[in-house]
Amino acid sequence: MKERQRLLYVDVAKALAIFLVVWGHVIVFNDSEGYHNPVAQGIYSFHTAFFMFVSGYFFSYALQKDIKTLIMEKSRQLLLPYLSWSIISLVLINIPEAGLNNAREVVHGFILGGVFRYYWYLKALFLYTVVTYLLIKVTKNEYIGCVLSWLIFTMLPNFSFSVIFIPFFIMGHLTRPFVEKFVDWRVIVVLVFIDIALYMFWNQSCIYTSLNMSPQPYVIRTGVGVVTSLIIILILKKICNHDGGSVTSLLSYVGTITLGIYVSHELFYTKTLWGWLIAYLPSDNHAVFFVWAIIASLLSALLVKLLMQNRWTAFLLLGKKLK
Repeated sequence: MKERQRLLYVDVAKALAIFLVVWGHVIVFNDSEGYHNPVAQGIYSFHTAFFMFVSGYFFSYALQKDIKTLIMEKSRQLLLPYLSWSIISLVLINIPEAGLNNAREVVHGFILGGVFRYYWYLKALFLYTVVTYLLIKVTKNEYIGCVLSWLIFTMLPNFSFSVIFIPFFIMGHLTRPFVEKFVDWRVIVVLVFIDIALYMFWNQSCIYTSLNMSPQPYVIRTGVGVVTSLIIILILKKICNHDGGSVTSLLSYVGTITLGIYVSHELFYTKTLWGWLIAYLPSDNHAVFFVWAIIASLLSALLVKLLMQNRWTAFLLLGKKLK
């Protein structure tokens, strides 16, 4: 089996993607406008699509494994951290938010419905990987398998946004040969003009928190996500050299621990844990939210590094192999 090689520009892309996720969450959960905040609307127009696009970029390595190895590996890497951090969020955030008097109801709701609520990205990524793998193996055709996966998830009931984000996982995989071949600025300029044209039709029905699957919003939403992702990753491939400077090296490292940052960053932006600090911060301030997102990202990265020091925390909370 071909050994997976780290690509500097992809690691930097993952670092950018996870920062946008953190920044978006800081805004929508602390700004009075929530998802209607203009900066949040800009971020949410593509950030999760970009994150899923980058995740699909390495799907070809999954295709080299047998099904048993793939399921075992992805269960450890994705489902185990999902379960562990769901319980942590329940204890540290959800129960305190509801109050101890309502703890029983919160736990009951978690047992009955928590599977649909927490860390949806990990669940969706697991489903996309396994189902698309099986369809490609059964059809013995990569393109037919990918198209069938796209259609099946689009028609099935929405499970943790599984209907919305399958196109970006698929396109991240299928466009990798294009990305590796074309690094011409002229290609990027053409894509930018296409993206601008798509954004001209962007409206509230196209946001990723919406399930409006009628043709125009779906095409606009999918087009913006795919084209913007391509633009970013092509630019990063163009400007990131293999050696990299100190900033690039730092971003590259962050890109290797995005799963850990994703599952832990809620600890550093939620009002439940930091209400005493939020009270002293200027409200609805874009600069404050940006700095807060940087701090939350750095604290999450430090927490991940700390968790990596112990094999059991690395296994249970980050999905690493037991050593």
